[in-house]
Amino acid sequence: MEKSPKKLQTDPPASLTDDLIVEILSRLPVRLVHRCRCVSKTWRDLISHPDHRKKLPQTLAGFFYGSYHSGRVPRFSRHFADVSAAGSHLPVDASLPFLPKYSNVDQLDTCNGLVLCRCYKTPSKDEFDYVVCNPVTQRWIELPPHPTPEEPDCISIVRLAFNPAVSSHFHVFQFEETDKEMHITGVNIYSSQRGAWNHRDSEWDEHTILPFTTRSVFVNGMLHLITAEPALVMVDTEGKSWGTIHMPHSLYFGFIGLSRGCLHYVTMTPDSKISILCLEDYDSKEWVLKLTVRTEELFGGTEQADSMIAIHPYGDIIFLSSRDTGTLASYDIRRQEFRRICNLEEGFTGPYLPYVPLFTKSAVDGD
Repeated sequence: MEKSPKKLQTDPPASLTDDLIVEILSRLPVRLVHRCRCVSKTWRDLISHPDHRKKLPQTLAGFFYGSYHSGRVPRFSRHFADVSAAGSHLPVDASLPFLPKYSNVDQLDTCNGLVLCRCYKTPSKDEFDYVVCNPVTQRWIELPPHPTPEEPDCISIVRLAFNPAVSSHFHVFQFEETDKEMHITGVNIYSSQRGAWNHRDSEWDEHTILPFTTRSVFVNGMLHLITAEPALVMVDTEGKSWGTIHMPHSLYFGFIGLSRGCLHYVTMTPDSKISILCLEDYDSKEWVLKLTVRTEELFGGTEQADSMIAIHPYGDIIFLSSRDTGTLASYDIRRQEFRRICNLEEGFTGPYLPYVPLFTKSAVDGD
C-alpha cells in the first residue's frame, strides 16, 4: 500500500519577522504581553529590547500602598490597587516575594517600572540595604553601603530616577538634612552605571525643607520635588545643576506628577477644593491653572475625598481616595467623568506609589 506523502510541518511563529511580531504584541493587553515573554528566548529578547518600548503597551497598572491595623499581625501590610481595564491587568504581588529574605521591606518610590525599597536586616531596623527591583522580570540589585551622616536621623528622603527611553541605568538620591531645622544640606547620589555613591552639597536655598511625603518626578534629566514652602526644586543626576521654580502664592502643599509629558501640581485645601496646575512651558517657569473643583461635586455630594493620590501619566485623569467609603476613585478632567475603581484595604495609608510595568531591560537585569 502506497503511503501518502507527509505534510510539511511548519512553525508559523518562526516564519514571522521581528517587526511583525512586535506589531502583533503592540495590540495585546499588558497581561498577555507579559505571558508572551515565556514563549521563547527570541520573543523575550524582542519584548525586552529598548527600541520596542514605545511600540509595546505602556499603561498605569495601579498603585502600591499600605494599610495599618493595631489588632493585626503584622500591623502594617502592603497591597496593590489595580486600576487597569478589566482583563488587561498584570498580576502584581505587593510583597515582592522574589526579593531576598529580609525582616521588613519598605517601598520608598517607583519610577518608570522600577521599585526602590529599604530592606531591613533585623527587626530593630538598625541595619538596612537599598534595593531596586523590577516586578515584571523579578530581578533586583542591592546597592552598596550608602554614605552615613554623623547623625542617622539626618537622612531626609530617598528617591529613584530612571528613564528607560534614555538609558537602562538608574540613580538613587539620598537627601541629607540638619538635625533640628530639617533644612537640606546635601545629597548622596548612587549611579548604577558607576556602581558607586557620590556626595554633593546642596545649592538650594539654605532653608529648603523636603517633607517626608513629598513626591518626585524625573524628567529632562532632573529630579523634581516639592518643598514645604511650597516650591518646585530640582537637581540633576550628577548633583552639579540645582534649580528652583516658585509656585503661585496661597497654594497648599500637594504633589507633582508627569502627565502627557508636562509637569502638573495637584493640591487640595482643608475644605476639599482641588486645584490642578500645569507647567505647559517648562522654560517659562509659569504655572497655568487647569482645573478647580470641590470633591463633593465629584462624589455627588454624598462624601468627600480625604487624599489626592496621583495624576495619570498618559491621560488627564486624577486619582483620589475616600475614607468615608474606603474606595479608590478617578476623575477624567477632559470628559468630566467620575468612576469608583475599587475598595481599599481597611486602614489604608500612603505612600501611594504609581506602577507602570517595564518589559525592557534595565540595570537591575544585569548583562
